[in-house]
Amino acid sequence: MFTVYEPLWVTKKWFSKLVIEDDKQVKLTEDVVNALLSCQFTRSKAGTAFLAYTPRTWLNSANVFEKNVFRTASFATKTKTGRKTWPNLYQHPEFAEDVCLNKFKHSVVKVGQIRVPYESISVFIPRVFHANPDTDIRILHIVRDPRGSINSRIKNGWISDFTYEGFPELAANICDKIEANVQFGRDLESDWLKERYMEITYRDITTMPITTAKKIYKFAGFEMPDSLIDWIVKSTNPDEDELIEALHNPYSHVRDSSRNNVKWRSESPIKRVRVIEQQCKKLLDLLGLDEVADEMETLCS
Repeated sequence: MFTVYEPLWVTKKWFSKLVIEDDKQVKLTEDVVNALLSCQFTRSKAGTAFLAYTPRTWLNSANVFEKNVFRTASFATKTKTGRKTWPNLYQHPEFAEDVCLNKFKHSVVKVGQIRVPYESISVFIPRVFHANPDTDIRILHIVRDPRGSINSRIKNGWISDFTYEGFPELAANICDKIEANVQFGRDLESDWLKERYMEITYRDITTMPITTAKKIYKFAGFEMPDSLIDWIVKSTNPDEDELIEALHNPYSHVRDSSRNNVKWRSESPIKRVRVIEQQCKKLLDLLGLDEVADEMETLCS
């Protein structure tokens, strides 16, 4: 499996260093995703430029993802003395294409909404499909409770907390974008697109990990190996030492699934939850989620 985790951190770095028009940002982002989905890194300058970041992690945390697919044995060559080495893929994009096309059957690209152009999938997804007519693409849209999502963003230092005077507007903006994306997926009219799009909630993943995994694999057309079930059980039911280690890495896949779905409730001040629920009522209703600020206040009184 050719798996690439959060490649749009790279485009985010490009845009933070250079003044690039919005339309150009959209095109560069699409070109990177298209290159990874189709294995055609020479098709665009952005696809080739992305390869310059593959010798190292392109993410803010070195521990975000344990395996960089570009540094696995599939991309390695051997010297005359038998020493394993990795070519400079930026200088040899044809080699990257050949390996990607011939040594992997499937590509999986994980991108966060916050790094998608305008944080909107309504334009991005159709354009990705249009640019890759010969690639069987499936879109798995993972939707999280906005109270949990905003809690994570605050913990990671990406946004200010509720004491910031602009927090209500900030929360409303986040939820409006999530709501628009969810509504886009649910309103798809084309049967062809409907068959290639699936909405999954973070709640489903954490409360029913094995059932949800089977559903995802069936949607993707993959056979689910027994070893994956073992991995899911181990990742969602860690022992105490594994859990303590994972807690230091916000991106770790190891989590106590029985607690993680509502972990935000124990970490979020009631005032923050109340503001989010006031600003995000339409999204909560769309996702079938109940307001809990009053309940939290009662339990604390």
